[in-house]
Formats: sequence, C-alpha cells, structure tokens
Amino acid sequence: AVFDRLEEQVRVVPNPFKSDDDLHTYNRQQNMRFINLPGRCQIDLYDVTGQRIWTFFNNDPLKGEVAYLQFAENRPSNFGEAMFPGIYFWKVTSLMPGSEGKKQQGTFLIIK
Repeated sequence: AVFDRLEEQVRVVPNPFKSDDDLHTYNRQQNMRFINLPGRCQIDLYDVTGQRIWTFFNNDPLKGEVAYLQFAENRPSNFGEAMFPGIYFWKVTSLMPGSEGKKQQGTFLIIK
C-alpha cells in the first residue's frame, strides 16, 4: 500500500549503469529496473534535452517493479542499440485511486 500511495521513493537499479561491469549490470544484460512502483502508473524517461524517449504503463497491482531493457527502441547510438552514456531523467505518475496524479522524479546515469 505504501508503494501504491508513492510514499516510498521510486528507485532505478542499478544506478549508475555500466554495461561492461558485472557490479553494475545483471549478468551483463542491458536491463535496469524501476522498483517501489504503484501497481498502476506511468513511467516516462527523458534525455538531457528534455525529449521523452520512453513511456511505459504499469498495470499490474501485484507487481511493484518494471524491467527496462536499456536498448533504446527509438534512440539507437553508436554503442549498438544501447542508449548513449549520460544522465537521464525519469518521472513516475501514479494512476492508483487515492494517489492518482501524484508524481516522483529522479535521475539515473549510464556510463561507458
């Protein structure tokens, strides 16, 4: 219930993300996870220019996390399909009754 009300801080793990380091990845996979999420919410990712690069709607009241495959579907870079190293911004908006519209935001870092 505390997650559904956005009373706990949403986190992105691992942060920082470093693709060639086992301490910063899950077996060198390009996955990051958003944790402590409301069961129903919208997640938006932005680059440093403020351009939205990814939106996801979590609609699973029994699951408080979402895996984000770090391959940028619409933002390929010179690192294969991975996102560019840099600072990214995220915003989570609750869609749960009682906390609908409540937001949290933060940053994560991708390093080479």
